[in-house]
Amino acid sequence: MKLELKSVKTSKLSSHETVCFQAVLWVNGKPAFWIENEGWGASNNVRKAPGTSCDVTLDEINAFCKTLRPPQVINGIELPHDLDMWVDLELIRREQTTRSKRLLSKHRIYRTKAGELMTCALTIPIERIMNRHPDCQIITEPSVLCGFLMEGVA
Repeated sequence: MKLELKSVKTSKLSSHETVCFQAVLWVNGKPAFWIENEGWGASNNVRKAPGTSCDVTLDEINAFCKTLRPPQVINGIELPHDLDMWVDLELIRREQTTRSKRLLSKHRIYRTKAGELMTCALTIPIERIMNRHPDCQIITEPSVLCGFLMEGVA
């Protein structure tokens, strides 16, 4: 099963306890559900997109989401990975990708052997960074930086 969020609109001004957003969930290349959250801490509202030809149910989508990653355990309570959690992680990933592109347009970013992300001016040559930190990894792709920024998220 392939899940995608499209037509995503977020509102930072209206986001209080959760992200305020509206989006269309596409399943296997077809629009299937409208998803929204008003930003006040409640679960996402999900409803079937009108006129959709997708025959996948929410129960099937939640069952699929549970196979994507293990449940999260917080204070001894097991939280299964469901559609709500998948949507939240996807919204975080989108935000981090945008942030990564912005950071890489203004800075050189590298990861030290110890795992620290470091930045410096774009005017500093890569050779100078490599002389100072020979085992570092120079990051040039937003997707790679986003992966590092997402480490430890859920």
